[in-house]
Amino acid sequence: MTKAKRRELRELVYAKCGSRCGIAGWRLPFGRCRWTIYHRVWLAVGCDHIDNREPSCRRCNNYKLFFTLDQFRKMVADPASTCYGATR
Repeated sequence: MTKAKRRELRELVYAKCGSRCGIAGWRLPFGRCRWTIYHRVWLAVGCDHIDNREPSCRRCNNYKLFFTLDQFRKMVADPASTCYGATR
């Protein structure tokens, strides 16, 4: 994929979620913060289509690891959880 195509893909994914992290909902200023594209459904069981991609701040994506979005949200909502590495 060319650099121009990668940029176009990032812009599409960024706009798709209203410039917000698909995991935490935080605003992601394009070009001013580090963010990545994550797959809502793992590639092993999902697809690589644009519908399966969302922007994510790197911190959220790193902590989400191998959990589905629903599993991750339940895990961080549980105050007894010790799996989530971030402080609140």
